[in-house]
Amino acid sequence: MFHVTRMGLRATVARSRDEEDLIIPNAMLVQNSVTNYTLRDPT
Repeated sequence: MFHVTRMGLRATVARSRDEEDLIIPNAMLVQNSVTNYTLRDPT
């Protein structure tokens, strides 16, 4: 599970439980399925 710390035009930075920062290109977020575990609204 990751916590998004920054969103930019080209990449998103997420922090892991181990305090590691992951740089994720936004193209990967658009092309792949992303699960939001913190979303409270069922629709």
